Amino acid sequence: MSLSVNNNSKVITPRQNFGTLYPTTKKKPVDSGLSKGERTGVALSSMLGVSAALAILAKTATWKKFSLNPKKIMNTKIKDTYLYQVKFEEKEIISMAAGSILGGLVGGMIIDDRSNNNKAEVKSKVGEAIIQFGNACVPIITVGQCARLGEFTEGKILSKMSENSSKFVKHLAKLPKLALILAGLSVGMLIGNRAANYLKKVLLGCDEDRKIKASDMLMHWDDLCVGASFLSDGPFVQGIARLVPVAMLMAGYQVGCKGLDHKEVKISHKQNEIDKYDNNISQDKIVEKLNSDEIKDVNIKS
Repeated sequence: MSLSVNNNSKVITPRQNFGTLYPTTKKKPVDSGLSKGERTGVALSSMLGVSAALAILAKTATWKKFSLNPKKIMNTKIKDTYLYQVKFEEKEIISMAAGSILGGLVGGMIIDDRSNNNKAEVKSKVGEAIIQFGNACVPIITVGQCARLGEFTEGKILSKMSENSSKFVKHLAKLPKLALILAGLSVGMLIGNRAANYLKKVLLGCDEDRKIKASDMLMHWDDLCVGASFLSDGPFVQGIARLVPVAMLMAGYQVGCKGLDHKEVKISHKQNEIDKYDNNISQDKIVEKLNSDEIKDVNIKS
């Protein structure tokens, strides 16, 4: 075995790629470090924001009058409540998202003690709020518009069918609308994420590119429910849609629990993987050489 020296880098690169001996750095998200109780508090603040949004929507509804008097609400039948009767579309979804995000942001800043003394923590939470609002608004707009375009297409197809056409054939006419809804959701998710990242960079100067996470998928439950309501007015679909406010809680929760965008962490690889290839040269000596001004890179060749 021979030891070759290269002055261009500080990384040890074994020929068989058995791992780097010298620690490197990598950026990764920082956990907020909040306890279960604190996270519960953030969830409650997000719930309060959604409830406030629902109350405003109910009070300003033009298609029916709803009372916010607690006694009247308790005496109102479930089928007569706003939450049971409302059809969730763009205005309702965006309003609940805004309430959830604002509630989670305020709750997180109050509950997370680090936000009181660290501007970076506040900046990170505000950046996450921008991301979550973009993830909520853009997809629901694209889904709604694509669903309406799908309804127009379905109407054109049905108008060309005879009255004796089977139910199966008539259901096939819904396929273009379904395809448009799914396309609207996919495009909206991508555009929303890109737009929010750009806005975050412009307003906050954050270069961190926030990717779509698995936990963000729960936010798009509302989009699917809205899309499904355009496909069917059946009790099952409308019943599932009543869970949309619950899905909206995740946006505020993620905002309130957000830690720093990233931190520098050192990752050391298993050094014993190279032991079998180097019985003559001490690893401590290699690291010592790396720290010297003479040797910048050590490659092990068999």
